[in-house]
Amino acid sequence: MSDKLHFDFETRATVDLKKTGVYRYAEHPLTDVICMSWRIGDNGPIHRWRPGDEDPIEFLAHIESGGRVVAHNAGFERTIYNTVLRGRVVPHWPELKIEQQDCTMARGLALALPASLDQLGKALKTPMQKDKDGHRLMMQMCKPRRTDADGTVVWWEDDDRISRLQLYCDQDVETETDVDRSISALSDEERKVWELDQRINDRGVMIDVSSVSRCLAVVEEAIKRADDRMWWLTDGEVKKCSEAAKIVKWLNGRGIPCASVAKGEVEEIVLMTTIMGDDTAEEVIRLRRAAAKTSTAKFKAMLNSVCSDGRVRGTLAYHGAATGRWAGRIMQPQNFLRFDAEELPDVMLIIELLALEKAVKEIVDAIEMVIGPALESVAKCMRAMLIAAPGKKFVSGDFSNIEGRGAAWIADEQWKLEAFRAFDRGEGHDLYNLSYARSFGIDVNTMPKKSFMRQIGKVQELALGYQGSVGAYITMAAGYGIKPRDVADTARAATPEEEWHRVSMGYSDDDSRGLDQYCWTGVKCVVNAWRAAHPNIVQAWWDSQDAAIAAVGTPGLKVPVLQGRVIYLAANGFLYCRLPSGRVISYAMPRLVRQLVTPAKKAYDAPGIGGEIVHHPAREAVYKYAVEFDATNSYTKRWEAHTLYGGLQFNNVVQGLARDKLVASMFRLEAAGYPLVLTVHDENVSEVDEAFGSEAEYQAIMAAPDDWCPDMPTAVGAWEDKRYVK
Repeated sequence: MSDKLHFDFETRATVDLKKTGVYRYAEHPLTDVICMSWRIGDNGPIHRWRPGDEDPIEFLAHIESGGRVVAHNAGFERTIYNTVLRGRVVPHWPELKIEQQDCTMARGLALALPASLDQLGKALKTPMQKDKDGHRLMMQMCKPRRTDADGTVVWWEDDDRISRLQLYCDQDVETETDVDRSISALSDEERKVWELDQRINDRGVMIDVSSVSRCLAVVEEAIKRADDRMWWLTDGEVKKCSEAAKIVKWLNGRGIPCASVAKGEVEEIVLMTTIMGDDTAEEVIRLRRAAAKTSTAKFKAMLNSVCSDGRVRGTLAYHGAATGRWAGRIMQPQNFLRFDAEELPDVMLIIELLALEKAVKEIVDAIEMVIGPALESVAKCMRAMLIAAPGKKFVSGDFSNIEGRGAAWIADEQWKLEAFRAFDRGEGHDLYNLSYARSFGIDVNTMPKKSFMRQIGKVQELALGYQGSVGAYITMAAGYGIKPRDVADTARAATPEEEWHRVSMGYSDDDSRGLDQYCWTGVKCVVNAWRAAHPNIVQAWWDSQDAAIAAVGTPGLKVPVLQGRVIYLAANGFLYCRLPSGRVISYAMPRLVRQLVTPAKKAYDAPGIGGEIVHHPAREAVYKYAVEFDATNSYTKRWEAHTLYGGLQFNNVVQGLARDKLVASMFRLEAAGYPLVLTVHDENVSEVDEAFGSEAEYQAIMAAPDDWCPDMPTAVGAWEDKRYVK
């Protein structure tokens, strides 16, 4: 059957879909389908069906024949169809299979377009778009009107509302049809990736329900104590770590400017308190951060979403990032805190404490006495709450520094490639030591294995590869407890006098990141030294930026870059970037814009090193062209304009490359009998019988070379355990 079937459900339940995820939502006995709208073909009439109506014969025949079925967020529709309808209402209906589905949300995400049907329709300017009034009605009818004293659930189901809801459902099918016509299909290769994503989500992963429940109680007790500490530190101005507005007001009152303590702002505030030497304010913001990171939300999410068989499903979001990498849903495993190998005994000790029949306060006391702050300690246990089923084990592999290796390979930074190869042979130096040594021209053999210079090198590697500068460096450094003055002191000793003097002349209050001239100069020298040691990577930024500008300026022209491994092309309202694997990432609605590079400033005098007066002449305004594109803001979730620049492009290429390496390994693992239950960043996690497979085999499968990058140095660390620990 060549025509597609388009369909959409409206459902109702006594549980919250956002909290439970679709799998727990669908298996709840009171979850029901209110109505369904469907059509065969893009221009066919829209039909309606409600539970109790006669079977929609043409609809069922299409599904039974294996015909293509289109839906937005197709996994939701399939789960509702198979679990609610086939499971309880109309068990004689044929199964809807993953292989026959076509997901317009997945196709839109692959083009870096919005996920929601409403926003996607607006971005594509489709004729039919979401009905806001209908959406409000749906939000009302999807929840109970009331629950009577005897437990009877009363729904909103009068004829007028149902009629309007059915019309809303019809309009969703129209919008979905318009979207289907407006965006390209997934490539055959990406189609297979999406199908694998659906199978992994269907499998789910088991959680230790008992330990999660105890963790939740421990966190709640620890938050009470953190709240008491917050009250004491702020002299009663802030009573709870959750009182964001009051924390902002208190910080402002101490001369620490900030408008928010949201996730994206906290690290900057931590840095400011460190620079200012305000220990009390630093503890306040760290308490806020710890409480937010270890909020009860993740543990509650695990319990809210766990299905009757003890497994949490639907944790992966296909193409959650524009590069193709996955994002997390529900308990969001991508955001689980990692812990070092030396911290594993602490994690296992906490799990042992949770199993004891002791009061929660006693467990918190024990954790704080033996390990440290309970909030931070328990947060590291989130990963360990995932367990293998009885008779099973986890086998996992993680690509080692795949982004650093990918960046060196794609930019042809030969010295670094050789360094990775030497390290993999067991002959090379620690990369962080090597980064610092290469930056400042010193003999790496003279450096101790663990030193502050290595810490500087570590932050260099983590913060600077994608055109990061002083701001990126000090923000990353703050996360490791590294102070800018200590960095500056070390850089001062390693930097020639003339270079230090030259760099210091670039200091400006407008771009100081809150640093004084000495600290800024030191950090800037560290940045400059890393860039000097990586000329090919730096050149890759500029070449990538020029290639994008050339492609957007000349639609239809293929512009190769990075040794021809990457090609940019502007066409059909997108800027396409073809990766070495052949996969394409996209930027929507690209256009050239004229940007001010150097603002004109009045001439002024400024003190230089040693106190001499240095004259800075007036600077003329300089303009350049840049590429602007539309994308979803990761913080506000709004569809808005963004500027494309070389470092971002290089980041996207490297992350896209890493994703393609990961995906290739996923298919090899599946073929070898290692079914995946999770993928987190650059890590694969499979659940297999206890007697099956090995770390060595898993490692070899993942590390196998790919034909599009056979010479890229690749290393994988593997492990196996009954818990998700590493």
